[in-house]
Amino acid sequence: MSRVLLYTNDRDKKRALAELCREQGLTLRSLTPADFSETVGALAGAGGLPTEAGETCLPQGTPRSFFAPQEVMIFCGIDQRQLDRFLDTAEKRGIGSVKLKAMLTPTNRSWSLQRLVTALQQERKSLRKIR
Repeated sequence: MSRVLLYTNDRDKKRALAELCREQGLTLRSLTPADFSETVGALAGAGGLPTEAGETCLPQGTPRSFFAPQEVMIFCGIDQRQLDRFLDTAEKRGIGSVKLKAMLTPTNRSWSLQRLVTALQQERKSLRKIR
């Protein structure tokens, strides 16, 4: 099943992305702050390994400061051609960008959503340093 997981507080963006998903035969699942402790695989409906007991849900070395949910979009069961078409159409329509994006992978399916978002933030920060 091709699905897009989305967390955003922007109602207009959410509505526009839901319409785009319908047009492209994708299912949109709108996420809530409570979902950030769930595994990405479970949220995607693809199952997933339970997080290990005592897992902090954060990559090693991440400060345990308060975690504020960040806008994120995760593509599940979508190939590269579908992804490119989706993102191109969203850009042409002027739908605001979601900075944190990921594909569901065998590795991240057992991660909590919180852990995935933190990893994406760290990756984004590292890439900015390189440029």
